[in-house]
Amino acid sequence: MHRSAIVNVRRVREIYSWFNGHHVLTLDTGQQLRMSRYPHALFMRLVTTGRGE
Repeated sequence: MHRSAIVNVRRVREIYSWFNGHHVLTLDTGQQLRMSRYPHALFMRLVTTGRGE
């Protein structure tokens, strides 16, 4: 998932580790998106708090 992609965090069903620090998001539609290792910490903050503060 490129940093310019827009993903509604409410639609993320699961996040799992892949390889080399990458992760895969599965949306509630079943679509899977590969996420690079760099924005993972920020994304996890967004998913768990609903905000990026």
